[in-house]
Formats: sequence, structure tokens, C-alpha cells
Amino acid sequence: MRSWWGRIDRRSLIGQLGLVLAATLLFLVPSVPGWSGNPERHSLAVTTAPVAAVLLVLYAAVTARGLRRHRRLHEESGARAGEGWTLPTALGVLAVATAATAFVSEILVHSLHAFTEAAGLSEFFTAAVVVAIVGNAAEHGGAAVIAHRGNLRLATEIAVSSSAQVALFVTGAVALLSWVVKPALPLSFRPLELAAMGASALAVGFVVRDGHARRGEGSFLLGLYAFAVVGFLLAGDR
Repeated sequence: MRSWWGRIDRRSLIGQLGLVLAATLLFLVPSVPGWSGNPERHSLAVTTAPVAAVLLVLYAAVTARGLRRHRRLHEESGARAGEGWTLPTALGVLAVATAATAFVSEILVHSLHAFTEAAGLSEFFTAAVVVAIVGNAAEHGGAAVIAHRGNLRLATEIAVSSSAQVALFVTGAVALLSWVVKPALPLSFRPLELAAMGASALAVGFVVRDGHARRGEGSFLLGLYAFAVVGFLLAGDR
């Protein structure tokens, strides 16, 4: 059981990273036209809609297949599930946690403008770095705790799959819901943003390719992230 926990699911991780790369390529459809002219124009929002739909369908299909595979592997491993919450309890806790997260996020959003001005940072840097760190603190903090306890398989799944979830599900859903809230949101990313997404997925794929984690590789990923942060800082707003 312990050895099963300690193994990294290389196939699953590569699949999740492949989703991030696929999302990066799909983002080129509305992004490339946005590199000239107004990147917020309505025509790009129209172009974004089918891209967002493809992202959601792709994420749902791959996630459903992955869940069936994980369940099969768990049963074949002979691992016994411990006592857990019932489905109603789990859904109730999830609903409360979601409401609390939405409340805290609303406070964060309203405080961002004042923070950005006080710190002399661009809104782009604040959104790409500060909000990203705060917004993902729970899952990545949880992944670090789980890894420290020896369950590297689950820790890496949380860390990597969360990126795919944001790139495909969250981004696609927000883009489509923006047609209801108005104005419609075009997914017109700058070259720097797309380069950071693609390079990050490729770098993590390089690290997990052999199913082993080394300190040097971790240092490499931290250095790559620091390089991206500096790039975001220097890029400024559009």
C-alpha cells in the first residue's frame, strides 16, 4: 500500500499536461487576431465562444475517462478505502466551502485595485502572480502536506490537474458565462502569457517523464517560475 502511494502516475500527469498544451494551442485562435487592433473587440469574443465550448467538452471527456481509470487502478491495487463521509455530507461540506471561497474571493477582488496602486504594480502582474498564488493556496498547500506524508501520487495529481482544470474548465466556463453577465469575454492572450503556459507544461512534463522527483528538478521549476514572474513584472498592462 505504501509503495502504491509513493509512485507517480506518469500517464495521468502527462495526460493532464497535454490538456494544458491543447488549451494553449486553442487559445491561439482568438489570441493571434488580438495581437493587432483592439484585443477586447466583440469579434474576438465571438471567436472565443466555440473555443470555450471545445475546452469544456475536452475537459469533461478526459476527466470522465481519467476517473474511470483511477477507480480501476485503485480496485486492482487491492487498497481498501477507509471510512469517509457519506455523499450528502461531502456535498454539504463542498457547498459551504464553495460559498466561503466565493465570499473571500469577492473581498480579494475589491481590495486588488487599492493594493495594486499602493504597491506600484500593474494589474496584469497582480492578476497573473498575486491572485494566482492566493487563489491556489489551498490546493497547492494541500498538495505539499500530502507529499510530506508520503502520498506523492495524490500530491502530484492535485498540483498538475488543478492547472488543467483552470486552463480548460474554469477559463471555458467563464468565457461562456460572460455572454450572460455581459460584456462577453474574449480569450485574447498575449504572446508572453501563452509562452508561459506552454513552457510550464513542457517543463513539468520533462520533470515527471521518468516518474521520479529530484531536488535539482524542483529547483529548475522554481527558477522557471521566477523567470516568468520577472517577465510578468516587466510586461506591464496592455
